[in-house]
Order: sequence, then structure tokens, then C-alpha cells
Amino acid sequence: MNYSIICSISRKYINQALIRLKSLPEDSDRELTVLEKLLARDPDNTTAMVMAQDMMGAGIDTVSVQ
Repeated sequence: MNYSIICSISRKYINQALIRLKSLPEDSDRELTVLEKLLARDPDNTTAMVMAQDMMGAGIDTVSVQ
């Protein structure tokens, strides 16, 4: 898997989270996802992109076989 595919996947989920966050009513009792919480604090999706890629990399690394 190359870097452009990873960026594309990250961007897809970040954009979906931004849409959900913007359409969420103020009085909603639903708990935010980790990504939504990050975007609520820092709407700059660069930080979210780095965090998403870091989480994907960590998940892949923990199950690797040597």
C-alpha cells in the first residue's frame, strides 16, 4: 500500500467525520468519536490526517510478524 492510498483513505474518513460533526445538533447526547473530538478541538484537518495515519500505522505494526 503506498502513501497516496493511505492519504486517500484518511481524507475520506476525516471528511465524513467533519460532515457528521457539522450536522450534529447542539443538544445531541451522542458521544463523539475520537476523530470527531479531535476535529471539534482543531478543525485543521492536517492534525487529523497525521493522527489517522499514525493510528493506522500503529495498528498495522502491532500485528506484524517477523
